[in-house]
Amino acid sequence: MTFTRIAQHDESDRRGRRALAPQLALTCLACGLLMPCANAGEVRYLKRNERFCDIEEQLCIRGTIRYEVNPRLLRVWGRVQTSPGRGLLRIRLAGTNRLEHRRTAAMEIQLRGTYSEIVEFKMIPDHPDIANWEVASIEFEPGERSPPSESRD
Repeated sequence: MTFTRIAQHDESDRRGRRALAPQLALTCLACGLLMPCANAGEVRYLKRNERFCDIEEQLCIRGTIRYEVNPRLLRVWGRVQTSPGRGLLRIRLAGTNRLEHRRTAAMEIQLRGTYSEIVEFKMIPDHPDIANWEVASIEFEPGERSPPSESRD
């Protein structure tokens, strides 16, 4: 008699597990789809597809400057619209932390200065406690400074 009761109990257990399988699969699928959204950090745009120029308007770029909060990444992407030639683009950023201490960061980008040149630069600033960066100034220093040349053999 005991063997019959165990067999009946075992079969009802299998039916219950089969009924839970679709629910478990849907739960796993939902978690898989939602986890990247939960891990994605906030993105704050300082300039968004805008034209921005240096103080003297020698160099102008149409592009985006943004701060990705989760990886703490400052990023510039755009294209040169006007330029007098080679030089150094310096974008100074400023922000304050919760204690109202002011911090600064500078992005220095060497440019060839050709029309429609792609400007792509990213950096992690030294101050992890700042999340509200803003553009303080944009400067362009013309000159023959160029990025290190690649060896051509």
